[in-house]
Amino acid sequence: MINTKKIILICTAIILIICSKLFSKTQGLVYPSGEGFVTESMSCDSDDNICIEGGAILFIPFFVFCFTIIKKIYIFEFILGNIVLLFQLCLIIAIDGGSIVKTIILGNIPLLGWTISYILLIAELHGFFIYEHKSYRKK
Repeated sequence: MINTKKIILICTAIILIICSKLFSKTQGLVYPSGEGFVTESMSCDSDDNICIEGGAILFIPFFVFCFTIIKKIYIFEFILGNIVLLFQLCLIIAIDGGSIVKTIILGNIPLLGWTISYILLIAELHGFFIYEHKSYRKK
């Protein structure tokens, strides 16, 4: 029996990891003014790209924990997934000089894919968990 929740979470995590790796091949984040990339700076803003590129390593545990899901997402798996998602959110908040939105507007497709898959992972994890535990109480 194929667990569709598991497949959806795994595919989304794989897309996020691939987009993180592809983002590292681009010029990186753009300043909010749109004038130049943060990697060209000599200040501390030049390391802002690592906050996105780190997703390639950060979401490997998320990818592995998806294989532990048997029938439904248990509280331990839900908490572990949220820890990974929260840590990535902290990295996004730590971006000093770069602008994710401006970079996407200027045509960075890997960052767009990364952003969409990150939002989908949050929605899927919470949606599956809430649905399973509400339907479990009805039975």
